[in-house]
Amino acid sequence: MAIPWSGLWNFLGVFTGGIAVAMGILKLVPLDKLMSLPAEVGAYMVLTVLLASIAWNLGTWYIGIPCSSSHTMIGAMIGAGLAFTWYYGGSGVNWGKAEEIGISLVISPVIGLPWPQ
Repeated sequence: MAIPWSGLWNFLGVFTGGIAVAMGILKLVPLDKLMSLPAEVGAYMVLTVLLASIAWNLGTWYIGIPCSSSHTMIGAMIGAGLAFTWYYGGSGVNWGKAEEIGISLVISPVIGLPWPQ
């Protein structure tokens, strides 16, 4: 029951909202500053987010605790943004967008709970 239900809502989310969620997550990092730096910097940032997410997921799976890959990726992007700030200066994390995403990550499981009929 859960797989078709999940598939339906994922399809409807993309069909009605387009790529708004992906663009919201993408806006966590300073794209305007990244574009002015050498391409290697952006590639390293993407690679770092990917490897950190994979390492965290594998670690949690190995010890048997539940983990959300989307939460992991968002956390890795915030971490990469903080490292970007530390190394290059300026704003590295869009905290307003991070707050919006954080609120949606907390509220969405509550909305998705199976309510009594």
